[in-house]
Amino acid sequence: MDRFWMRTVVGGLTASAIGVLSSGCGHNDSTLFIQGVLAPPPRTTGECLYTPSATAALSFGGTFDVGIASSYGAVLQLGNQMVQRGPSGPGSDPVHTETSRIVINGAEVTVSDTDGTQRGNFTSVASSFVDVGSAGTAGLGSVGIVAIDAPTASTLCDDFPSIQTRKQLVLKIKAFGKTLGGTDVESQEFTFPVEVCKGCLVDRTSPCVTPMGGTAPDATKGNPCQEGADTAINCVACHGEFPAICNDTPTAPANLVAYKGACAARLTP
Repeated sequence: MDRFWMRTVVGGLTASAIGVLSSGCGHNDSTLFIQGVLAPPPRTTGECLYTPSATAALSFGGTFDVGIASSYGAVLQLGNQMVQRGPSGPGSDPVHTETSRIVINGAEVTVSDTDGTQRGNFTSVASSFVDVGSAGTAGLGSVGIVAIDAPTASTLCDDFPSIQTRKQLVLKIKAFGKTLGGTDVESQEFTFPVEVCKGCLVDRTSPCVTPMGGTAPDATKGNPCQEGADTAINCVACHGEFPAICNDTPTAPANLVAYKGACAARLTP
């Protein structure tokens, strides 16, 4: 079972911006921008909470294990460079409301091989909000999206004859939404590399014993927001749900047939 749960904190957060633009420039790729993909929080926090900020940890790339997860989620950190129009802006009129805040509706995603061969193209519907900045800085927000959907992931199943096999994908993402003033806005195209594998995110540093055998999973391992994404999961924790992937020796002759079929059987729409 896949899990992609997240909470985001949205508030008066700002980051240095190149410039401040008027609300009439909705499609110039800079009014709304993607700053990066937020790194997942440590499992030890006990919850899936992302906080956008100028000092937040951003990922240089992702890892997607199709043996564990049927889709790959990402949390984008977004910036809003529009000028304040409401009662807090320069020369403002206290009667007018702020119209430069942006409601995020989703993202357009294209998934390709490194040679440019397209693997998938889809719209990820989402919901979030990016406040307006102030004093020459951009307001920050975040939004969780499906970055590799299940239909695209299902085409990757046959690409991994063993755990050692890796495949690099390139994601091109554009977030979109609308200001409270009714102007449609779209971000620049953001490129994010993702390494795909089957079974590589299972930690086998010690023998994998099922919970019935008395071994407890390591509570510090794994992504608290989505299993099979970016960080390794303890083999004990996933043994019961994905036995063909999470056993000690998935490439042994007795397990190989089950290993090869584990992805396709679960991911086929």
